Amino acid sequence: MKTKTESKIPAARNQYTAQFKEQALERADRDGIPTVAKDLGLAESILYSWRAKRRQTDQPFEEQKLQQAEMSRLKRENARLEEEVAFLIPTRGTRKSGGVLCQTAQVDCMDAGGRATQEQLPRSTP
Repeated sequence: MKTKTESKIPAARNQYTAQFKEQALERADRDGIPTVAKDLGLAESILYSWRAKRRQTDQPFEEQKLQQAEMSRLKRENARLEEEVAFLIPTRGTRKSGGVLCQTAQVDCMDAGGRATQEQLPRSTP
């Protein structure tokens, strides 16, 4: 029986390479998921989930990993550029807000549908 001082240590999660996943799925297509799962010491549910993920995107796992890495890089770049824009935007008007001088600038943006929009971005100055 466990005491209160004993803590349950979570099991380490295995991480499999994209190449391993692809090869396992190729074998599963050929030999069947139950057989491959037993041979590789995996749960069948893992192979089924890998197969479902591959079918959703119709791309091999390596391409998915590359796209995820590119998406992460683009998000970081976008955040950096937004900070630059917020700093460099020429102001078109100022207003007093709570004792702090606030500046607003109109910025041309693209919405999710790719249409041009304009937004008012507040900027506080000390």
